[in-house]
Amino acid sequence: MLLLRTTGLEHVVPIVRDNLELIALYRQIKSNLGRNEEYRIFAEPSIDRFKKQISWYTEYEEEFSPLRAVFASCSLQVQDEIKSALKEKIDTVLAHFNPDNGVKNPDYVAFYQLLLQCIEIPSLEDCVYMSRLADGTLHFVLTEWGFLSNTSNAEMGIIQKIRPLRNVMIDCIYTDGTPASQVLLHFKQGERTWKAMTDGNGKCNFSLPVGTSFEAYDVREEGKQRFLKGFNVLDHAKYQLVLEAEDKPMPPPVPPVPPKQGTPPPVPPLGVKQPAEAPLPHNRKTVHVMNHLNEVLTGVPVHVWGEGINLRTTTDENGNFYLHDVWGTKKVKMKIGDAPGKLKIVPDADYYQMTVYPKKKRPWWLWLLGILLLLLLLWLLRDCSCSCQRPADVPVLPDSTVTHRETVPAPPDSLTEPPRDTVLRGERGSLRINLQWGSTDDLDLLVINPCSDTIYYKRKRQVCGGCTGTLDVDANAKPEMAIANPQENIFFDELPRGEIQVGVQMYNKRVSNTCPFRITIQAHNFEQVIDTVLVFDRLRENMIIFTKKFD
Repeated sequence: MLLLRTTGLEHVVPIVRDNLELIALYRQIKSNLGRNEEYRIFAEPSIDRFKKQISWYTEYEEEFSPLRAVFASCSLQVQDEIKSALKEKIDTVLAHFNPDNGVKNPDYVAFYQLLLQCIEIPSLEDCVYMSRLADGTLHFVLTEWGFLSNTSNAEMGIIQKIRPLRNVMIDCIYTDGTPASQVLLHFKQGERTWKAMTDGNGKCNFSLPVGTSFEAYDVREEGKQRFLKGFNVLDHAKYQLVLEAEDKPMPPPVPPVPPKQGTPPPVPPLGVKQPAEAPLPHNRKTVHVMNHLNEVLTGVPVHVWGEGINLRTTTDENGNFYLHDVWGTKKVKMKIGDAPGKLKIVPDADYYQMTVYPKKKRPWWLWLLGILLLLLLLWLLRDCSCSCQRPADVPVLPDSTVTHRETVPAPPDSLTEPPRDTVLRGERGSLRINLQWGSTDDLDLLVINPCSDTIYYKRKRQVCGGCTGTLDVDANAKPEMAIANPQENIFFDELPRGEIQVGVQMYNKRVSNTCPFRITIQAHNFEQVIDTVLVFDRLRENMIIFTKKFD
């Protein structure tokens, strides 16, 4: 779930990655801009999860129109008034959160930066005439605006003008007309940079929005770029880069090739010694062995096995050994010294070259360091398990504790029952927050401690001021393990000093759109029970939050 920045048309980058932070910022935008007439000049978005596309609800057609929003009026005067009213409201919100006006709250400063990046107002030039309404006014539709997000929760995105992409093909050549193949090029568009390698014909390609521009660079020295040329992305254009001929890389040196095999040598007369440099028989394969420094390896033991071959030999004075071939193609395994390898024997190939790399040996001190780190990890885990246990000095809640109940009646169409289990599961500690409900729906309990750290199913343990909060009971996350009387429990080993926020969210609806639940908060000589109902809606604005302050 990503909230997207929309000031740059060249690219879109995420500015929020955490789900809870995103929900809070989204609600903050809604609450400050409000759901008034000025804000509703854009239709509310919805998601078709089966077709995986974004839709816009138009109050004129009473249907879902993919990637379209309806502008409120065709009159230029009315449109300017609406835009002016919206801008005035936005300016008021910006002034309220602007750090230059003495705002010091870091959350407000972050929200101020968010508004600067996320507010765009379409103009009438972005609209297309569609039809004439009964009262004579024209019906305009925004056809090039939509939410940009690659997640299923795209309704959390921000509206962005969409420009069509065009494939940019760069033809890179040298001044002598030869293609500049295998050249690494650097490109820049605004703050975005990327690299591309030309192919064997000196070409590389990528996609960019129409109407934008980009620059091309190359790198001669480490960390130093040289500007080559700037381009504009058009509907029909050719892009060519010309490099100096002296920039052409030198070809790598060609290693010496051992003499190829010839025809079988004549059989020498009896008593005449066979010369050492005589050509090899035609049914042998030559394997030339070198190391990573291009040095010939002589006298190295060789073991070849597989598909009927089991050969043990050594390389000769030229670094060669030979395989006898009478069966055709083979896939064999080899061991040259201590280095393993594989070789595919091809019938029409008589010569192979093998490069042997030295076997890396780890020093003894590296093994010792690994053992010490493992012992340290085990010690930390033992210390962590001890700190998570309930302290012995936590007082037990007396029988005379007063229980405060706040009850919200469930809707009549609710298909679920209130929680029935009276035994709370999980640790109690100095402070316990317990969630109970009576269905297989997946509800999530979360607690925000005084340090603004959130304890929930992804971050089950948070420490604030020496006080540790832990989620020790999590239920109904997987459908196959869902139960009808689930609970979730978060406890603190010490009572946190300050304000905590308790939240409940329906992550997955399995039974009904409404789910009664119970929150139990237990501390020293204090207990509070809250019974209420959570309602699931399409936009997942389904979180209920309670606040409690401890001195």
